[in-house]
Amino acid sequence: MFILNSKKNQERRQTARLPHISQIKVKSLNAGIFVKGRMFNFNDKGIYFETDILLSPGTEVFIVIEDSPFCQAASKHDFYHAVIKHCKELDDSHFRYGCGAQLMNSFGSAFFNQK
Repeated sequence: MFILNSKKNQERRQTARLPHISQIKVKSLNAGIFVKGRMFNFNDKGIYFETDILLSPGTEVFIVIEDSPFCQAASKHDFYHAVIKHCKELDDSHFRYGCGAQLMNSFGSAFFNQK
């Protein structure tokens, strides 16, 4: 997994969140389709993203990250199994919900062209 060393961690976290905007696709393990979203920040344990579906805390999801900060190969996507930690409705955003997810497992990088 990606390890960060941030000397100026102003949050109450073990590692600071770092800004990085990427398009993502997210799919609940119990649902049948991927839904678009956008990742805004990350650390070595998780990501914050926005999407149009409400994901309850504890929901297990697959996340596909385009232009991933964890991947060194251009034009590839990273695949993760994650657990939703929080999700709330947003007032002023292109997407309806903002969610935090803990990354559990990485399935590596590949090209992903599902629409």
